[in-house]
Amino acid sequence: DTVTINSGVTLTINTANASCSSLSIGSGSGTATLRFATSGNPKLTVANNITVGNSGAANRVGAITFTSGSTLICGKDVIHGTTGNQASVIDMTAGGTFIIGDDLTVSSTGAIWTPGLGTVELKGTNSFPAIYSSFNNLTINGSYTNVGTLTVGGALTGTGRLTQRSNAALNIGSTSTITSLIATANPNTVNYTGAAQTVKPIVYNNLGLSGSGKKTLTGVSTINGNLTTAGTVTATNEANFVIGGNLTVGYGTIMMMGGFNFTVNGNTAIDNTGILGCQNAGGNKTFNGDVAINSGGNWNVTVDEDFTFGGSYHKDGNHMSTGWGTYRFVGIGKTFTGNQNLSFPPVTIDGTYTNFGLFSVYGEFQGTGAFIQGANSTLNLLSSYPTIAGLVADIYPNTINYN
Repeated sequence: DTVTINSGVTLTINTANASCSSLSIGSGSGTATLRFATSGNPKLTVANNITVGNSGAANRVGAITFTSGSTLICGKDVIHGTTGNQASVIDMTAGGTFIIGDDLTVSSTGAIWTPGLGTVELKGTNSFPAIYSSFNNLTINGSYTNVGTLTVGGALTGTGRLTQRSNAALNIGSTSTITSLIATANPNTVNYTGAAQTVKPIVYNNLGLSGSGKKTLTGVSTINGNLTTAGTVTATNEANFVIGGNLTVGYGTIMMMGGFNFTVNGNTAIDNTGILGCQNAGGNKTFNGDVAINSGGNWNVTVDEDFTFGGSYHKDGNHMSTGWGTYRFVGIGKTFTGNQNLSFPPVTIDGTYTNFGLFSVYGEFQGTGAFIQGANSTLNLLSSYPTIAGLVADIYPNTINYN
């Protein structure tokens, strides 16, 4: 049967097997409410549409209030109002489960959605209406598209597909085991914001790692845009790893380069108290853009690992390399700058670089390129005689120390 809850009426579901053909909540002036009992795991199954709030006037209000353990199953569409600005309220503050078989539609400008502790399961094919920007637990067993900012504080699960559109942002606060997450649109961003999360192994455009604890990157290999860390997270690449855009190691975070290829095609910035480190030799470490160790930032390499740089190198923070790998610089018209000593093991210059600060080499200083001493710069050669093809030191004043 079709059930209509009139205004001024509250219908309480207190059984585990209630059902109807369709449900309309709100008729006439006032508020109509569907609520669930607080015990007994009450459940209502609606075979067709559920309409919350009725057309015609702003005061034709419909409301659904879930309780912990309650379940509402809608076989087809859930419709917030039909036209106008009548209020339509769905409140899952206390929890419960809401299963929607088809579309989730918002026609009322007065619609209100409160995710609370609830779990929502979506089976249809749709995009998220603007008010549905936040969920606790979200299960997608259909195909949904995110066109704005979507936050899932709990688990993102399901056998279906979630697609990120251009300029969309997805914030995941817990686990992400959904079968298909498509996040390649340019630009879009997926942020893992919880504690000790496993990052889903897919291709990302922009990827953010924030919150706390270890972010496990098993199988994650391609980020076409930017990678940004924030909070107190730690992460290590566990496969060959390519960042197509920029890498930002944020305040208080640790990004470790594992024993695989690690490539950054854009610029790299290490912020105050951030650490970019390497404790596992293996693979090629390549930074094609500029590298900036900002004040308080830390570059920390403790193994014999080779690095290749294609951009300028700036150091206002800390640069520690206790291993004996070679630092190779291949950029053209690039610079060494900063207010701290740039101290390297063996250095190969195969591009052209101008030094504007304090540059120290305690291994071989070689290469087919040119190293140019800028005004007021200092070069400390702490080991073997330099065999670099071009060493230009005629600009006044500059100093070269052979130690």
